[in-house]
Amino acid sequence: FGGSYPGMLASWARLKYPYLFFASAASSAPVQAKVDMQEYNDIVAAAYTLHSVGGSERCSEIIADGHATIGDMFKSSSDRARLTELFTELRGASPSWLISPAHQLLFAGNGVAQFPAQSNDPTCSSFGCNIERICHILTSGASNASALERLAKLANGPAFGAKHGEEPDEANVA
Repeated sequence: FGGSYPGMLASWARLKYPYLFFASAASSAPVQAKVDMQEYNDIVAAAYTLHSVGGSERCSEIIADGHATIGDMFKSSSDRARLTELFTELRGASPSWLISPAHQLLFAGNGVAQFPAQSNDPTCSSFGCNIERICHILTSGASNASALERLAKLANGPAFGAKHGEEPDEANVA
């Protein structure tokens, strides 16, 4: 029995060793191998539009627009420098580090922040720990903040913009 990757293993084990495994059950298992499975990202993106888990169209648009902006910013040295200023993960890195497609993938390949969809826990209480909290962070605050700035606010976590020793709330993280 298994879901997702363990489900793949269960089904492949049954196929390869039918004399050892009488049956197997795979739930939500991607059984067709692909290098870049965009369909998975499409499903995750759709989760951020669902009102039932705290998402919205606006939230999903901010995530998509912010990442598209980051992709465009990889092309210019001044924009790469801006990324190293905006995202704490990149602080101390040379803007030229982002020239390499491998480094671009390391930074933004799976998103610049953690976007839990499969592991969405509606009862969690920490910063950006579920879809509802992530969407609240991304859609609240200054109305003139760009999608890129909103993503940086999420990616940099609760300490970004807080005064030393102060616990910021999600709406006021700059």
